Amino acid sequence: MKVVLDPSVIAKALLRPRRGLPREILNRETETHEKAKLVIHLCDEHEVLLPKAGIVEVASVLKRNGHGDVIPDVVESLSLSYNLVPEEPIFEEAIDVASETGASGFDCYFMALALIEGALLITDDVKMAFHAKRLGIETLLLREAEREEIQALLRGRT
Repeated sequence: MKVVLDPSVIAKALLRPRRGLPREILNRETETHEKAKLVIHLCDEHEVLLPKAGIVEVASVLKRNGHGDVIPDVVESLSLSYNLVPEEPIFEEAIDVASETGASGFDCYFMALALIEGALLITDDVKMAFHAKRLGIETLLLREAEREEIQALLRGRT
C-alpha cells in the first residue's frame, strides 16, 4: 500500500507534548504522540511518499520546539526511509486541489500526491482531513482514530 504522511504525523511522532498544556489537551496530544509513533512503525511495511517540501516543514517544527540540533539526522533519516517527491510531478494536481478546496497551498501538495498515487493520506490536521475526504482520498485523521483501527488499516495491507 502507498501512504502519504503529513508532517503533522511525523512531528507528533518525534516530539512529546509539552507538559504545560491544559490536562485535557495534554492527554489528547500524548495519546496522539503514541499513535503517531505506531503509524511510523507500521509504515515500515509500506511505500511512504512525502513531498520534498514536507522535509522543510518537519525541520521547521523541530527548530520551533527547541530541537534544531537533530534536524540534520532527522532529514537524513526521512530521506533514506521515504520516497521524496519533488514539486514538479504534483504541481498541476496541487493547483487543481487548491482550486477545488481552497485548502492551504502546502496541504494541497500532500492531497495531490495522495490523489495521483491512490495513496492513503495520514494526517493530524483536521482541515486537511476534511478537504481530503471531500476529494475522495482515503484519509486517516490520527487524533480520531483508535489504535486498533490504525493497526487494522496498516497491518497486512501491502
